[in-house]
Amino acid sequence: MPVIKIDYKELCELLGKRIPMDDLLRIIPMMGSDIENFTENEIYAEFFPNRPDLYSIEGIARALRGFLEIETGLSKYSVVSPKIEINIDHSVDRIRPFIVGAVARGVKITLEFIQELMDFQEDLHWAIGRNRKKVAIGVHDFDKIKPPYFYKAVKPNELKFLPLDYPEPLTLAEILEKHPKGKDFAHLLKSFERYPIILDSNGDVLSMPPVINGELTRVTNHTKNLFIEMTGTDWTALNYALDILTTALAERRATIEAVKLLYSNKKEITPNLNPRKKELRVNYTNQMLGLNLTPTEIAHCLEKMRFGVGKVDDYIEVFVPPYRVDVFHEIDLVEDVAIGYGYEKIIPEIPATVGIGQKHPSEIISRRAQRILIGLGFNEVTNMILSNPNIQFDKMCISKMEGVSIANPVSDEFTIARVSLLPGLLETLKLNKHYDLPQKIFEIGDIFILNQTFETGAREIRKVAGMVTHSKASFTEVKSIVETLLHSLQIKDWKVKAIEHPSFIEGRVAAIYRDSEKIGIFGELHPEILINFELGSPTVGFEINLEKLY
Repeated sequence: MPVIKIDYKELCELLGKRIPMDDLLRIIPMMGSDIENFTENEIYAEFFPNRPDLYSIEGIARALRGFLEIETGLSKYSVVSPKIEINIDHSVDRIRPFIVGAVARGVKITLEFIQELMDFQEDLHWAIGRNRKKVAIGVHDFDKIKPPYFYKAVKPNELKFLPLDYPEPLTLAEILEKHPKGKDFAHLLKSFERYPIILDSNGDVLSMPPVINGELTRVTNHTKNLFIEMTGTDWTALNYALDILTTALAERRATIEAVKLLYSNKKEITPNLNPRKKELRVNYTNQMLGLNLTPTEIAHCLEKMRFGVGKVDDYIEVFVPPYRVDVFHEIDLVEDVAIGYGYEKIIPEIPATVGIGQKHPSEIISRRAQRILIGLGFNEVTNMILSNPNIQFDKMCISKMEGVSIANPVSDEFTIARVSLLPGLLETLKLNKHYDLPQKIFEIGDIFILNQTFETGAREIRKVAGMVTHSKASFTEVKSIVETLLHSLQIKDWKVKAIEHPSFIEGRVAAIYRDSEKIGIFGELHPEILINFELGSPTVGFEINLEKLY
């Protein structure tokens, strides 16, 4: 998780009040962070991934002003109507189809601010951008370029420009081969025949997303106005990142100006810094926290956390600021009420339970399987429980099945609960295919199957799955791994039977049975699956239901 360097003097300036260092060291962790280190003039704090708005000193100061009741309630941000346009060509549709933008005028820029802005940018790349895959951010000196701008894809050797921190102009193909940033992010573009580029009306290059900006638009301490562009594959994530960055700049009294986006089939204007409206039940809040707060007290806690509050009754009308991208459900507001109230004020109680707690059998066998696979040279990964039908079914060449669907998904990437661990492992291999082989990974986690006999309407099943990829990966290798795993778990009454499965090569796939019940599968992945997940080496995998082993 990102560790944010907080300059004490600068923080007090943004707070508009001098707070003793000792008080800040006590208060900042109450907002949901860990103090990693501190000196006389600096604090190093680690903030959790769910609060990327706190990855900048501006965001921290804004939150602290509320928590310390210097300034409570909703921060309101005005956006000037757009004066510039970005024209989006359809050539980027299959590469990086989305772009958003904004202009920040009147920014007071120092060398220290530039470094903070670069750090903030990279932290957003990590927290929201999936290391630039979903979101890549470019910040430019607005006065060095001439609008309107053009976002399109060109051939790798079609043009040259001078990239940041390089002595000579390079073609796009040369950037991926020679420039340090090009080498780092070449895997995001190598599979495409054309690469995205942003140009101004003079034909000058602003950036080659998601890799590098042009030297022409370098931000210096003489820069007064910033042009911000973000490209990516997820419209929602792009707008989240833009809202966070522009509101942070607005905290430095920058004037935020919108940008008009001209797609071939639609027009958009970004950013939209209007708050979102939600409702919070008073009874639900008190039930979750074990407290007996009045509606007015809950409203006060929310205002300390910089939410806006409207109607206050059994239901509290809450206005969520645009930079709070972590607020999806009522329980997220309850958490902020707890922080605003103060965890230190909540008196711990011993739960009124009968008996002594112990590990669940599924956890015991999971830990044993974990140790065994690590001993076999595997690396453990943890993937998202949420997935989508394309990854779970289409890319695996299996028929769609009815699964646990998300009612209001934030993006198309997370619309169902996973029904298998194997697709997630393949996605992990895809993201790491530029590293050396062999690669051996495993995951122990839950999948979800609809079952109306359960209270939730779905059954949670604990599974273990693993994959091996290298030039000589074979059925024999994965069979020996499965046998070693089951033998080490002291499972004796199991049998193997040849089966057919569309995700595996015919004749190189088998099922595991115990007491005439199928409990797992292993084999050599079909070439079509490898193509779907952009893998170039033979790959074998297995998946076993751990709940059938105890």
